[in-house]
Parts: sequence; C-alpha cells; structure tokens
Amino acid sequence: MENSEQLILDRRRLSLGKYTRWAANLSDEEMYGLLWFLGEFGIRTGEHNLQSSMKKAGRARTGLLGALGFVHGHPVTQEQAMKAIRNAYKANADESTQGWSHEPDANI
Repeated sequence: MENSEQLILDRRRLSLGKYTRWAANLSDEEMYGLLWFLGEFGIRTGEHNLQSSMKKAGRARTGLLGALGFVHGHPVTQEQAMKAIRNAYKANADESTQGWSHEPDANI
C-alpha cells in the first residue's frame, strides 16, 4: 500500500473535529510518536488476543496506552515512544510488571 503523495494534515480541520481536536497542535515528531505507538499496538494485537494483550505488561499495552496518552494531553516524540517501547520490552523480558504511566517522562 504505497502512496507517493505528500500527506498534509489541516490543523484547522483537526481543531474542529470532536474526536480530533486534541491532535491539532501536535508537532511532526509527536505525530510520528503517535503513529509509532499505534503501529506497535497494531502489529502485536489481533482480534483473537486483544484482551490478553491488555492484561499483561508489554509492548502492545504500552503502545495502546501511549497512544491514549496523546488524547489526554500527554504527547511524546517518536524518540520517546521508541524508548517507552524498548523499556516495555526490557521489563517484559525481565518479567517485570512495569507498564506505561501517563506521568510525563515516567517512561523515557
């Protein structure tokens, strides 16, 4: 699914939408962070394992909770998102129960 056209988001249009106004002022780096979290969640979760993915700490849950953080006013850059995902991977590998926190800088 390749599209060579440049993606342009209209900040005015985003600000008018009930479900998109939270994204109207995201920087490019924050938009990439959001896409990183959504992609991490999406590739690790399917319709058959959604509930189990949310019950245990790990990359899928970190991706979803990180993306939700954007909606609630806690955007992060792509670098910060990548670091949160790496930390979730390490914590899961160490059998830790750490998860995503909505506190700024708690996961980076």
